[in-house]
Amino acid sequence: MKKYLLADVGNTFTKIRIYENSEYQFLTFPTIKPDGNPDGKQLQDLVSANQIDDVLYSTVVPEWHRIFNNLEVKGVVRKVSVQMKLPFEMKYQTPETLGSDRIALLAAAAEAGFHHHCTLIVSAGTCITFDILHERTYLGGAISPGLAMRAKAMNHFTKALPLVTVNLIDIPVNGQLFIGQDTAQCLWAGSVQSAALEIDQYIDRLKSKFSKLKIYLTGGDANTLEKMIKSDIFARPNMCLDGLNILYKLNA
Repeated sequence: MKKYLLADVGNTFTKIRIYENSEYQFLTFPTIKPDGNPDGKQLQDLVSANQIDDVLYSTVVPEWHRIFNNLEVKGVVRKVSVQMKLPFEMKYQTPETLGSDRIALLAAAAEAGFHHHCTLIVSAGTCITFDILHERTYLGGAISPGLAMRAKAMNHFTKALPLVTVNLIDIPVNGQLFIGQDTAQCLWAGSVQSAALEIDQYIDRLKSKFSKLKIYLTGGDANTLEKMIKSDIFARPNMCLDGLNILYKLNA
């Protein structure tokens, strides 16, 4: 049986699974080194040390395509794309523009066993993406600024507002509306709490259209948002890797 590597390359961290005989090892490392360059050597070292046959990857960082194209493996290196065999029907009008991470997430949702329900995948990363799968048909969704992007925008487009690092401000919300009592807290509320309220409102409106709704939350900021969203959700921090494994087997 082939030994294969799956890579989910995000803006901040790269997550790796190396599969052999249905068992896998999980690794993670920063996507960008302190010098500002992608860490391709670490990936090649992993591939060589583990004698990898095939690689399937998803990336939101364009610089990583060159690294994957130059990888030395026994078999093939493939990027997730809409040209692959997919476990769902595509109704997106510009499928070639759909991010490889979102394709992998949809693959994971399509194989989760809720084919007669509507599934919403909320991925909270650099951007917050909303993707709707009805049975096995992808309908589309929405893209919204992520938590850090919201904070950076308020700093960048104003003269007086400071830049706050939202994940360094720990405010217990406990399901109640938080009222900021200084500028940093107000910026946190406008970045983090407003994103949670946005997600809840999106879910509520979707429920008015689809009575049976399954909701997944994933992405780097999922832990921050999970405790603030009032709707019942299933947190799947490694959902993209789950989808990559489904796509690899489907296209082997």
